Amino acid sequence: MALPYRKWTEDEVKNRNVCAEGDYPFTLIEVVQKETKGKLNDKGQLVKKPMLELTLEFYDSNGQVKKQKDWIVFDEVMDWKLRHLANTTGLIDLYDNNALDATHLVRKKGFVSLGQKDDEYQGQKRKVNFVKDYIKKEDAIKQDNSFLDDDIPHM
Repeated sequence: MALPYRKWTEDEVKNRNVCAEGDYPFTLIEVVQKETKGKLNDKGQLVKKPMLELTLEFYDSNGQVKKQKDWIVFDEVMDWKLRHLANTTGLIDLYDNNALDATHLVRKKGFVSLGQKDDEYQGQKRKVNFVKDYIKKEDAIKQDNSFLDDDIPHM
């Protein structure tokens, strides 16, 4: 009698932890202030920038708990993302008043838009998730009333 297993392709094995692109409710479980590894400027000097390293926890479409890292570097290219994070977590007033601190973000909930991209790990090509953006609170409520109307008792 054959074993009751699911037959996997090699691509499925490599990409088994990748979630479908889409919007997910999340909780910020870790927020760390750091510096980037740095890049050499035109003069050959190493320039580091302050950033936040974020760990989000969310549930995939199968109900499995997943974690996703994100980084917000404080420069003109990326720090717009902090505004969207502050909005989705209900901290936009602190952001607008230049009072937002990393400690305010821990354990906050919001909505994130995840994407997929190609990556390479130990010489193997695979897909990985990444944070495209954080969804404004008012847009998230309009988009995903099904999450608010689930059959899980609200306490």
